[in-house]
Amino acid sequence: MSKCVRLCRPCGLVALALFVAAAARADTINLVTSQAALAPNDSTNWAQLGADGTVVSNGAVATSAAGNSVTVFFDGFGGGTNGLTSVECPANPSCSWTGGFNPGDTLLWASDGTNGSGALLAYFGAAVSGAGLALQSDAPGAFTAEVQVLLTNGNVSSLVTLNSDANGDPLFLGLVDTTGANIAAIGFDIVNSGSDHDFAADTLYSVNPTTATPEPASLFLFGSALLGMGLKLRQRLAQR
Repeated sequence: MSKCVRLCRPCGLVALALFVAAAARADTINLVTSQAALAPNDSTNWAQLGADGTVVSNGAVATSAAGNSVTVFFDGFGGGTNGLTSVECPANPSCSWTGGFNPGDTLLWASDGTNGSGALLAYFGAAVSGAGLALQSDAPGAFTAEVQVLLTNGNVSSLVTLNSDANGDPLFLGLVDTTGANIAAIGFDIVNSGSDHDFAADTLYSVNPTTATPEPASLFLFGSALLGMGLKLRQRLAQR
């Protein structure tokens, strides 16, 4: 299974300030392993970020079908500093991923052309109660997917893992907050593979209670807290 057509350009890494909020609420976070189990009412298609092979820099903003903003960051555990759009083959006029997603789907590839750039972090302009997507390692064979959410009170959930099949087929995973719409951001990564932190992610699905977009100050608050999420992922990964 070949999934690599390297298309890279340099880009800068966006520095974020650490924000830690005191816990005031105990949220119940559950893993879901299918789109049906997530029961989304919204989706974010990465095709809006550009054609196949477009460089996606930290801070890129996509808009969901319902109007919620989704801002993307790559945490660079593999050394990379940006991502790429990658279209599942066969597709015209070009494609660069052959791994089992729906043909023609535009994926978000955590790669800068040399090394992986995961974890993939996405934060929502308006908090959601659930989010998930299908992802796949760049290397053939089995992998372990990881997912974690940042809550609106600044807390970070436990890191949840899910193993793929032996072939390394695309794997759907997401998290749902049964307490309410308290998910400010979600992060995904891949380990235990031949290409850790180097993976493709399909359409992001979410459960949105509203399509309202918060004021810029709120966006900054959520964006600042993402570094805390990245640090948590880094600590967890380091313990393996």
